[in-house]
Amino acid sequence: VHVSASDTDSRIAAHAAYKWNGWTFALGAQDSDNAADTEFAASVGGSFGIADVTLAYADNGTAGDHIVLAGRFDVGASTNVEVYVADADQWEDTSFGIDFNHDMGGGTSLRGGISTGGSLGDETAFDLGVRFNF
Repeated sequence: VHVSASDTDSRIAAHAAYKWNGWTFALGAQDSDNAADTEFAASVGGSFGIADVTLAYADNGTAGDHIVLAGRFDVGASTNVEVYVADADQWEDTSFGIDFNHDMGGGTSLRGGISTGGSLGDETAFDLGVRFNF
């Protein structure tokens, strides 16, 4: 549980999360003088067999609602794939994305992905790279 207050826009916020049987449930709420601030958020995440999944929702004040469904699946011993679909009132299109992470050993991984829609509009974003963790 977390509660906070700020003089900035007279913000008061609270968050609570509960973990049960491998699932995490979370709720957050905020009141402020800024109409664009997020007012309410809720999420649930856990595992369905081979997949880790998360469903999240936020009421973002004047920016409208935002909802995301995301999943992560292991593909072999060293590779996983992550996917998401997101929709927001402030976007013209629903957003979709997929990426992969391949562990090459020694703290090095190959990663790449593609995303379209949402805040990108008609654009598509790609990425590919190597990550080093030391």
